[in-house]
Amino acid sequence: MKAAKIALLALLVVGSAGATGSLGSSPGFKASREFDTSAKGTNSVALGDLNGDGKLDVVAAHGAFDDDPPALQRLRLVSVLYGRGDGRFGPSHEYQIGKPGDIRGAFSIAMGDLTGDGKPDVVTGNTDAKTVSVLVTSAHGTLEAPVNYSLGREPWDVAVDDLNGDGKLDIATGNPNTVSILLNTGDGTFGATHEYPAGRGSWAFIVGDLNGDGRPDIATADRRRSTTTVLVNHGDGSFGAPVDYRTGAGPDTVAIGDVNGDGKTDLVSANGSTDPTGDLEWLDSVSVLLGNGDGTLRPKRDYRMRDEEQRDFVTVRIGDVNGDRKPDLVTANLGDDWSMTVFVNGGKGAFRRHFDFGRNDYTSQAVGPGSEAVALGDLNGDQRLDVVEARSDEVSVLVNAPGRCTVPDLSATKLAVAKRLLAERNCRLGTIKWHKGGIRGYIWSQRPEVGVVIPKSAKVNLVVARGGRG
Repeated sequence: MKAAKIALLALLVVGSAGATGSLGSSPGFKASREFDTSAKGTNSVALGDLNGDGKLDVVAAHGAFDDDPPALQRLRLVSVLYGRGDGRFGPSHEYQIGKPGDIRGAFSIAMGDLTGDGKPDVVTGNTDAKTVSVLVTSAHGTLEAPVNYSLGREPWDVAVDDLNGDGKLDIATGNPNTVSILLNTGDGTFGATHEYPAGRGSWAFIVGDLNGDGRPDIATADRRRSTTTVLVNHGDGSFGAPVDYRTGAGPDTVAIGDVNGDGKTDLVSANGSTDPTGDLEWLDSVSVLLGNGDGTLRPKRDYRMRDEEQRDFVTVRIGDVNGDRKPDLVTANLGDDWSMTVFVNGGKGAFRRHFDFGRNDYTSQAVGPGSEAVALGDLNGDQRLDVVEARSDEVSVLVNAPGRCTVPDLSATKLAVAKRLLAERNCRLGTIKWHKGGIRGYIWSQRPEVGVVIPKSAKVNLVVARGGRG
């Protein structure tokens, strides 16, 4: 069981060592493909092979209004979409873990083999009920009835890992001000809840080994104080006093991984909240805090967007998506035209280039304004990390496709800048025509339009303003 868990973590966090790509190459993806979950408010997604067919399945947590008569009610649901092994998924299967009328639904989800039978089980954090639900996977790959455990706190985030070194996966949750620990009794059931103080505005968190002792530690995201709080594991599933480190403004989530290749675990936060001082300004960025190998972190380094568009990063994951054997950062973007951004690792944990994917379609009510969360995994067996997004009442899948061009937004950019942006994104420059009027030297229009995915042999044609009166 432990070996299987390690293999899955290596796939989701680091990426496949078998993937190949040129040094610092830009990532590429096929056009996104959406799969209906038949339930609204897809807040979180996780990947795992539930039915043992060797193909990754998607499990999604929901908690949004159901607008069917007779009244507006919220449902706590889990959706399962079984993978077909080629980046496609079958119809959604729903499992209810709460009752109609709950204020909030299952906000977070995690997967892991809790019973030791070799199949990943499902855990949800249920904010309104102040519980976690455990759904054990049956021999047929379906989910059994949920077993609920009371926390006394609102679990906004949930994770599973072996916290006390007994070979059994335990449950941890991130709550406002605290983290909760539920230790596995050995058969997939859980004992009393143990709480440990964290940051005052903590809600999202991550579990991972920060000091190299083989025991998973905890780091939380504190939106109010713009910090991450680290709790070091004593080795028995108990944790030390919280230690705070500064991040960018309003971190929504944190991730753990070795981003600079020194063998020491680092921490990354996705910062997408408004300025906590009260100014209604989006300070979207990612913060990288390199680890010292002893559980402490170096001062942050922030990476922001080059343009003025708002991204509102709500989730960050670490994985090599461009095949150069360096882990990149993948963010879910809630409030922008693009649903996902990849920060490419330029070496030594520096992320100076970013690329946007998953153009949002605001004419589609199903798609909604953006992405709530992302998960990484090889969906089609080509040893490249693909991306699954949680978006409204569906999941959106972007299959890794090196060399594909996702057409960038070139409006109001100079011709020289447009040429550079095209080259960076695997795009070829097509014909250039001139339009009388506008500001001389700036892009007037483009074909194909923004967000269209084209093969590397295709070209992007530009119309450039000549200046003067139109």
